[in-house]
Amino acid sequence: MKCCRRIFTFFIILGFIWTLGEANDYGIKMYYNFAKNSWTKPNNNSPFQENYASKYAVGAYIEFRFVPFFSLSAEGLLSKKGGIISSPAKKGIEYRLSYLSLPLLVKIYVIPVGPAQLFISGGLEYSYLLEGKTYDLDLEEELNDNFKEKLERTDTSYLLGGGLRFNLAVTRIVLEGRYSIGQKNLFLPEYLEEGEFFKNRVFSFGIGFTF
Repeated sequence: MKCCRRIFTFFIILGFIWTLGEANDYGIKMYYNFAKNSWTKPNNNSPFQENYASKYAVGAYIEFRFVPFFSLSAEGLLSKKGGIISSPAKKGIEYRLSYLSLPLLVKIYVIPVGPAQLFISGGLEYSYLLEGKTYDLDLEEELNDNFKEKLERTDTSYLLGGGLRFNLAVTRIVLEGRYSIGQKNLFLPEYLEEGEFFKNRVFSFGIGFTF
């Protein structure tokens, strides 16, 4: 029910924004996600490494430009996250997580006019877990460990980034990069030690096309 309420709240906010400004950009976005899981485990002397894994995100976006230097942007993405946890002697385990992600961003245009417009951005992202799997990179096989049942169904993240918007004759193209800092432990409390943290961290590099 909390998930439904948060998604409903997201669309209520989007509807309210719609009444305030004109949607002058809407289209599709595709991201390359460079993702890892940040793991902090107290009193753990065993060596492990947090490695990035190549993921992606794809979906739609809409942007409301209120004044030349300020806009709000909302996205709906199928986003692949996760990462690789390994020891020095092994390739390790890859965590393969799929989310429905709803980022809401404030954009400040440092260069607000012209064919190439520079912006910085920040905001929040709410994500709902669709799928959670683990893959053994040494055995090259998926593990049947009911992994999704151990995970929280939702995650929230802070977003920081920037990019360029190119105003072309027939369309607009957005090149964007940002860093996502997950705020919630991914595992349910019963699967974590006291003081243990396991969170999403994602670098995203994307391109968007307007309709």
